[in-house]
Amino acid sequence: MYSQQTHRHIETAYPRSSILNKTILDIIELQESEKELIWTSFECSNFSSLGIGDSSWEQLNKENVFKEDPLDNILGMSLDYIHSLCESDLLFNNILDSTFSKVKSLASKDIDIKNSTNISQDQFLSLSGNFLADLPITPNLCSLNVLKTLTAHRITKLSHLTASSEYDIIKNSGMNYESINLIRNIWLAISSINAFLLEINIVRSSSFECMIRGWVTKHTKKERYCEIIMRRMGWKGEIETLEQIGQTYGLTRERIRQMENQMLNALRKQSAQNELKPIDMVIDSLLYDAKGILSIHELGVRLSSVFNWPHVPHEDGLRSLIDFLPSDNYCLEDGYIHYTEHICGGCVGIISFLENYFKSHEEILISDLLHLIENHCNTICNHLDAVSGARFTESFIHYLIDNKNLISFLKIDGDKVIRIDKWNLLKGKLSLVAEQVLKANMRAMHFTEVYNEILQLRQGDINTTVHNVYATLERSPKAILWDTGTFIHIENIKFNFTLIREIENWLFERLNENIPFISSYGAYLNFTDKCIQSGITNELALYSCLRISNDSKLAYPHAPYVFLNIGNVTMPPLPSIIEDFIHDKEGTVSLDEINKFAIGKIFMKNYTVAQILDASSYRNISQLVIR
Repeated sequence: MYSQQTHRHIETAYPRSSILNKTILDIIELQESEKELIWTSFECSNFSSLGIGDSSWEQLNKENVFKEDPLDNILGMSLDYIHSLCESDLLFNNILDSTFSKVKSLASKDIDIKNSTNISQDQFLSLSGNFLADLPITPNLCSLNVLKTLTAHRITKLSHLTASSEYDIIKNSGMNYESINLIRNIWLAISSINAFLLEINIVRSSSFECMIRGWVTKHTKKERYCEIIMRRMGWKGEIETLEQIGQTYGLTRERIRQMENQMLNALRKQSAQNELKPIDMVIDSLLYDAKGILSIHELGVRLSSVFNWPHVPHEDGLRSLIDFLPSDNYCLEDGYIHYTEHICGGCVGIISFLENYFKSHEEILISDLLHLIENHCNTICNHLDAVSGARFTESFIHYLIDNKNLISFLKIDGDKVIRIDKWNLLKGKLSLVAEQVLKANMRAMHFTEVYNEILQLRQGDINTTVHNVYATLERSPKAILWDTGTFIHIENIKFNFTLIREIENWLFERLNENIPFISSYGAYLNFTDKCIQSGITNELALYSCLRISNDSKLAYPHAPYVFLNIGNVTMPPLPSIIEDFIHDKEGTVSLDEINKFAIGKIFMKNYTVAQILDASSYRNISQLVIR
C-alpha cells in the first residue's frame, strides 16, 4: 500500500532525485550491514514505540496507520508520503525525531542529516544566460497556496530558485515539516514554471523590436507591410506619421493608411493575439508584483531586465503592444498601466493617509513613504493581496500625485516627496519662495531680510538679486506693503474689521467735503491709538488694510491716497492739486491757506508740500501765489 502511493507521488510531481521520493534510510549515509541491522530491529517493533500522543493517532488511524503496525513500514515510506500523513508539523517532526533517534542508537554513530551527500544539491531551476531571472513568481506561474508558501520564505523571483537546492534548504532549516513542505511547493511551482518557459522561449528574442518583428512577420509575407506597421505602432521607436512613412516609400498618406489597416486586421485576429500570451503573462506578473500599477517607462525597464534586452522599449511601442494582448486586464492612463479593476490608485484611505501625514511632515524618501503606505494598508485594508510579496513601487507614488489632485500640495523631487510649501522654498518660482518666507516668519519683513533668507535656503543661487526680490514682493497679491520697503503676508494680518469700517466711514465723510482725496496719513493721525492696538503701525499699513477691505465707495489708485469711487479713478500729479486749489480761490492765495488745505485737509506731508511749492520746480504755482 505504501510503496504504490509513494510511486504515484514520484511519477506525478517530483524528480526522481528529490528528497521527497527518498526514504529515511536513503538520506542517511550508512553501510549496507548497518541498514540490514536497522531493518531487522524495526521489524521487531511497532509504531507505538514512536511515542506519539493519543490525539495524533486519531489522524493516523484515518490514514490506515495503527499502533500495532510493524515499525519497518516507516522505513519503506518516502518522506513525501510521511508528510502527507501528517496534518501538523508537530506530528511529522515527532515521527522523524523518534525514527532518527532509533536509527542513531542502532548505528552507534552521529547522524548529520543537514550535511548528507544523499540530498540533491542540484539547483531547483536552470535558466539559460540568466534569462527571465528577474521575473517575479505570481499566480500566473503557480497556484495561490503554493505562492503563499514560497513568499513566506522570501522566494519571490525565478532567480531565487536558480540559487537554491534541496540540500540548501535542509542545511539551513533542518529536516522538519516546514522544510519538506517548502520543497514540495517549490516542485509544484516549477512544474508550471517549466511549462511557461517552453512557451516564452518560442517568442524569445534579442530585443523588443526583434520580438515584435518576429510576431508581425508571421502574419504577412510583405516586408513593406511589416515595416509600415512597425513604424506606425512605435515598435521601432517613436510613432511615425502617415506622411513620414509615405515619404519613405513615395506613397500617399491614404495608401499608407490602407496598408496599416490591412495589417491591423491581421494582427487583431484572436489567433494572432494568442501568440502574445507568453508576453502577456510576463507583463501580468510584473504588474501583479507591483500591486497592480506601473508607469509605462518602469514596465519597459522591467521587461528589459527580464528578457536581457540591451535597450528599454519606447513607451509608444509598449502602449501599442498592450492593445494587442489576448487578455483584457489592463488599462492605460496617461503614462501608466494598471489593472482594469485596480482599486489602490483611487483609494480614499491612502489619499487621506497622505494628507494627514504631510500635515506634520515636510518631506520623506519615496522608499520610506512606500513602506509607511504598506503598513497602513496592511492594518486597515479589506482588499489585501493574497500574497504579501507584492509591493508598491515608485510608479504608484507618481501616479497618486499626478492623477489624484495631490499635486496641489505635494511634489516629487528626485527620490523624495516634498510638501508644496517646502518645495516652493527650494525649487519654486521666486514669487512663491518670497511669499513662503513672509508667511513662515509671521511678521512684517524688509525686502532685504526676505532676500537674505532666500539665499540661505537656496545656497549657490546666483540668479536671485535683491532687486528681483523687491520687484517680486511688490507685484505679489499675497505680499502686503506694510511700511517703506517692508511687506507682510496677507494671512499674517490680524484684521480688525470694526476699526477699518469706522475709518472708511470717516474717510467717506471727509471726501464729501469737496476735497479731491485724503492721505491715509490723516486717517492714521485720527485713529493712532486704535490702529496701534490692532497691530497697524503706520499709514502705509493702514492704506494696505483699506485696500484689502475694498469698500465700494472708496478708490485706492496710488498709496497713500484715498479717493471717492466715481469710476475709473486715476492719480493726478500732486502739483495740479495745488494749482486747482489756487484757481478755485479766484484771487491771491497765501502760503498759509495752501498749507491748511494741503496739510490740514488732505493730509499731505510737510516735506511734500514744500517740494511742490519750490518755485524753481513748479513755476506755475509760484506765479499764482501772490503773497
